[in-house]
Amino acid sequence: MSASQLFDSTSVSANRHGELTHEQQNAYVNASTSGKGGWLTLALAGVIIVVIVLEFGRQLAKLQGAAQILGFAIIIGVLVVCSLLVSRLYAIPARARIARAHVERKQGQVVFQGDEYRAIADGKPLNSIFGDTSHLLPGSYVFYCLTGTRWLVSMEKLPDEIQGSAMPFDPDQVADQIAERIPDKYKEMFADVAAQKIESMKRESSFDLNGLRAALASAIGFSAESLEANRQGKLSHNQKRGLRRQGGSYLRYGLLFLIFLVAFLAYSVINHKPLDLGGYLAVIVFFGGIGLVLIYLSYRDSADIRRGIVEMTEGSVHKFTRSSGGGRSSHTYHYYGINNMSFEVGHAGYEALIEHVNYRIYYTPTSKKLMSIEPITGT
Repeated sequence: MSASQLFDSTSVSANRHGELTHEQQNAYVNASTSGKGGWLTLALAGVIIVVIVLEFGRQLAKLQGAAQILGFAIIIGVLVVCSLLVSRLYAIPARARIARAHVERKQGQVVFQGDEYRAIADGKPLNSIFGDTSHLLPGSYVFYCLTGTRWLVSMEKLPDEIQGSAMPFDPDQVADQIAERIPDKYKEMFADVAAQKIESMKRESSFDLNGLRAALASAIGFSAESLEANRQGKLSHNQKRGLRRQGGSYLRYGLLFLIFLVAFLAYSVINHKPLDLGGYLAVIVFFGGIGLVLIYLSYRDSADIRRGIVEMTEGSVHKFTRSSGGGRSSHTYHYYGINNMSFEVGHAGYEALIEHVNYRIYYTPTSKKLMSIEPITGT
């Protein structure tokens, strides 16, 4: 979804007067009928194909060589025609509804729920006629919706909300950088266009810093008390407890691998079932290696608990992913990147972060684990 479609100034102006634009009407019809009619399409196509087979089956069976492709072409053609026909049928009541529809004004917020940003009004999520709302920025908004429904057609920030918000970039600075490259004779023309565009960018791209802080805290899993402790360079009690629990888990599994290794070696000796040298080395490297790595990870967490401190880095954060495996066994890992460092986060943390914003990241000095993060003013 393009967020600019929801902030389009022409659409917002029409919605303020209770009217819908032609683009919004078409978008509603497409959104409200999307995914519908699949079974009806297959049933209709099946009936038509059966009729064709009964009437022309013998002639089709006699086709040879390249002419046999005609049968597949008929099936594909029937499916396409039926799909278009069914979509047209479903669009009829949708167009009738939108022709009678009115627009109502609601105040609400874009907040982080689950693993995405959602537009919320009257305690319920809104559905954009242009697609999902996961790319919107947190803050308070005026939503324009179809009366009596949760269909969102446009939105805007109030002027006082814009003034009290932050932005992931400075539009005035961007405009100045572009103006430097424009010949003098075109600069006056550019100034008028730039002024309108800058105002549009401010309406669309401003966001609530407190909303972003809350989203990150919820997605990554740290409290306001933990963040305050991290600002003072310390680990909070809850963070120490979490590290202790994770370190204990590493230690238990590490010891389990080593115990299994010792038990296997003892069994092979006692029962006179020795392996060749290569077999012993493979077993020792695999089970012993995993066990020692897990014990080392446990030691790192214990070292961070004993020190009880966090380190801080700040700057612009970018997010990226890495994939392992392939097919059904593939897994995607999510990361924050900042100042030549990377921190693994969950999918929710990945979605909650807004790029091109300056952040402070607090992390453990030994294991380099992200403890908390907060946006800071100034980009």
